[in-house]
Amino acid sequence: MWLPRGTRESIVVDADPYVRPLLGVLDEYYRTCAVLVDKSVGQVWEYLLDEVRELEVIRDRVPRKHAYSDEYAEYRVRNKADELSKKHYRRLVGELKQLFASGGYDLLAVGGQEHEVSVFVDFLPAELTDRLIGTFTLDRETATPEDIRQKVRELVTDHAEQEQRRLVGEILEAKTAGRPAAVGLDETLWAASLAAIRRLAVEEQAVVPGFVCDRDGLLTRSGKTCPLCGEPLREVPDVIDELAGAVIDDGGDVRHVDTETELRTQQAGALLRFELPPQPTSAQ
Repeated sequence: MWLPRGTRESIVVDADPYVRPLLGVLDEYYRTCAVLVDKSVGQVWEYLLDEVRELEVIRDRVPRKHAYSDEYAEYRVRNKADELSKKHYRRLVGELKQLFASGGYDLLAVGGQEHEVSVFVDFLPAELTDRLIGTFTLDRETATPEDIRQKVRELVTDHAEQEQRRLVGEILEAKTAGRPAAVGLDETLWAASLAAIRRLAVEEQAVVPGFVCDRDGLLTRSGKTCPLCGEPLREVPDVIDELAGAVIDDGGDVRHVDTETELRTQQAGALLRFELPPQPTSAQ
């Protein structure tokens, strides 16, 4: 299987597939729609897994520049050109709305000459503005696919890092404010055991051995028997992998954090659906 970057150089042998390296890679990549605009042409591109492909080109007519007989004629032509450019931008926005409605795109990036980009962005409705992660400067007529890929990659990478910091900050703030949240691996494992996690953040490089109860789903770093049902615990090479899988199975969201945040020493944290009861003594 091809991946856009390497995974850890390690082998994990377990009863279940080891999915964390794949999840960690996929966390970094959003399905992004990038549009390169000028007053008469819009090129729409898709960026996914660090590759770009052109989706469509939208062209509209604008008056050609030429010598004017008087100032009034020049004014009329320029006014007409402005109206046609606005019509072109509105048409392009309509195409983008359809793409986002039907194509499952997560993010939007807009590029082109700086003055044209700023005008086009003003035409974006709220549903597209909410997806806009940034703009970039490129000459549409000379830009290559590699130019577009690099520009969009920078925006997506920056967005991913901001999202990671935002999630970690939200978890820590919730914990401090007394709202349902878990901070630290032990507390987060207990939350996952109760299907309490709605958003999970785990340190991307952390690998911790632990134990799982196959009967009631308890996750813990230590123990021989389950304190909930008394059944023997199954040893696993990475309990954080089991944690991520459990959250996904329970309908939660998992994010791997590979940027520097307060989570680095805590290894895991989560926003919860409800307050946790005390942990069983042997599961702590």
